[in-house]
Amino acid sequence: MLGDSLGRTIARDLGDDFLEEVEIMRRYGKLGDNNAKLQKYLRNLPDSHLLPVARCFNQFLHLANIAEQHYRVTSKRVDDESRTVSERIKLIDLFKRVMKEKQNPAQLLFETFSNMRIELVLTAHPTETIRRTLIQKYDLIEECLGLLKILSPADDDKYISETAQRTRERLEELISQAWHTNEFRHEKPSPIDGRL
Repeated sequence: MLGDSLGRTIARDLGDDFLEEVEIMRRYGKLGDNNAKLQKYLRNLPDSHLLPVARCFNQFLHLANIAEQHYRVTSKRVDDESRTVSERIKLIDLFKRVMKEKQNPAQLLFETFSNMRIELVLTAHPTETIRRTLIQKYDLIEECLGLLKILSPADDDKYISETAQRTRERLEELISQAWHTNEFRHEKPSPIDGRL
């Protein structure tokens, strides 16, 4: 769905012929690593097409990553819910064993848990730079995917089907905005920009 939307956006911006060039490269790319057809095709591309082609594949890969992360998160939730009961039982067994083996186990457990320190560390990949405006658009695309997952297409409720349609339209709009957002800053960011 995301790839189709990107394709429509590219066709509107650069034309159907350009999109067909990208599709040819994609088909050639699926044939294998040392693909002579793809290499020959790329060598014959006009210089003016190189940057737009790179942008096409870059945007496609970002959207594919969003879709993959969305799928992983939703499938992990299902796995987590199915494991919850067995993990709870394992935790109870652990507590029972500690209670039997240690003197004053309640105090020991209380002190252990009280002294635990959990810190979250978020780091960016050092070779990846994405403009904040694109990150925000990608986050909104992810939110739309989450909403579409909730809205069942089989549901006959008029409100739900209208909401799903508006969400699909918003998704199309966000993908178009991401495509039209310049991926590179023309001005060097200031220290204040980095804090925001």
